[in-house]
Amino acid sequence: MIAIRTAVVTMSPMLRDIIKALPTGSVRLEIVAELATRKLLKNQLKAISPDMVLIGLARGEKDRIARTVLSVVPRSKVIAFSGAGRHVYIHEMRPHRTELSDVSAKVVIRAVCAVHRARKV
Repeated sequence: MIAIRTAVVTMSPMLRDIIKALPTGSVRLEIVAELATRKLLKNQLKAISPDMVLIGLARGEKDRIARTVLSVVPRSKVIAFSGAGRHVYIHEMRPHRTELSDVSAKVVIRAVCAVHRARKV
C-alpha cells in the first residue's frame, strides 16, 4: 500500500474526519501534520515537505492559497476545499511538453490560442 505524506491545513474537524475515513484502496493518507492556522504555514510546509496538502478555505475565500503552497512545496499536490465543502480545487505544478510536427502558421496560431484558453481556466 502506497502512503501519501499529507498535511491537513485549516480544515473543519468534520471534513477532516470524512477525508481520513475515505476508503482509498491501494493508497493510504499518512497525516504528517495537522495545522489549525496558516500563521507559519510556509515554514512548516518547508520543514515537512509533504506529498499532498489538503487545505480548507474560509467561506467566500478563493483558492489562491494553493499557489502560495506550491511556491513552497512545488512537488506537492494541493487540494483546496471550499468553505461549504461543495467545491474542490486541485493544483499541481508539472512540466508539460507537446511536440508539433509539420508546423505551419495555422498550427502555431492554434497552439498559442489553446495555451491562452488553458491559462484562463
